[in-house]
Amino acid sequence: MRSPSSLRRLVVQLTLAAAAALGLASVAQAQDKRSEISLSGDISSTDNYDRTVIWASYGFYLTPQMVLKLGYTRFYTWQHAPYSEQVTNGYDIGARYYFQVGRTGEFVPFVEAGLGTSETTVWSVGSTTTDSSSTFTIKGGFSYFINESASFDISVYQRSEDPSDTTGILFGTTVRF
Repeated sequence: MRSPSSLRRLVVQLTLAAAAALGLASVAQAQDKRSEISLSGDISSTDNYDRTVIWASYGFYLTPQMVLKLGYTRFYTWQHAPYSEQVTNGYDIGARYYFQVGRTGEFVPFVEAGLGTSETTVWSVGSTTTDSSSTFTIKGGFSYFINESASFDISVYQRSEDPSDTTGILFGTTVRF
């Protein structure tokens, strides 16, 4: 049989271990869903060209509704006549604001803006040109939360860069962790 002092010591040790476990659990819960990865894009075509757009970003939550984002974009355009191909790769930093914290089954509106840089290479018959540009992008859209960690997203965007602006509709998904 244990002495009262060793029993007390065991109770204190178990209490401290339980408090430490609860503390770690609350820290882990507070850090839950502090980041997100988004992937979206669109594909469009006319009689004269085909275009593919891919947007990928990593975001870090500053608050439950505000996300600091680092992004990569790739635009690929193939023009049929006269033949040419154009590839634009871009990098940006920006922020996304959700108008409310998303819950399962909800549509949550958001706005996003970013500043960046891009490099465009154009291949046409007999020539290749490469240009760099600064970019400014704004987006607005909705996230439909499948659960609190994942959503389907739809947004419209306006991307300004030299020599022209690009506007479109993006379909994608975001995973939060």
